[in-house]
Amino acid sequence: MEKKPWERQPTDTPKSWEAFKLYRDMGPLRSLRKLQKEHYIKRPSMVRQSQGWSSKYNWVERCADWETYQDDLFVKEKLAKKKEFDKKRIRDGIKLYEKGFEVIKLKKNVKLKAKTGMDLMETGAKFVTGGLGEPDEKIQVSGIGLVVNFPESFKEKEKNK
Repeated sequence: MEKKPWERQPTDTPKSWEAFKLYRDMGPLRSLRKLQKEHYIKRPSMVRQSQGWSSKYNWVERCADWETYQDDLFVKEKLAKKKEFDKKRIRDGIKLYEKGFEVIKLKKNVKLKAKTGMDLMETGAKFVTGGLGEPDEKIQVSGIGLVVNFPESFKEKEKNK
């Protein structure tokens, strides 16, 4: 299996590898001057040595690959969290919507007013459409006759239940 550029390479010496890790882990604002200042202040010969290693072992390119890898991990994690949040938002929205419908349907048996039921339905519908990536403006809950307009993606989801 081929090693990743930011991993220890067969050409890295123990000292150059330790210096590279320090340099790599400094983040996007890394520099050889900063490496020297933070880690080799009492060893001036390491400045020249680090410059040689950086050139010989392609530190700049290896770190660019490291940054790309780290960014990919971050984006994947962020998307996974968003997907989970959207699922929860849809589930909660459906519960709110159903509660609102129940309030309107059973208004004689429930102490909440029909307006509260409509508000619950509208909020629930907005949760659902937001979780599906639809704009909230497509939601309309109005009138005593209760008119609810949902985006097509919500209607499809409900149909497939």
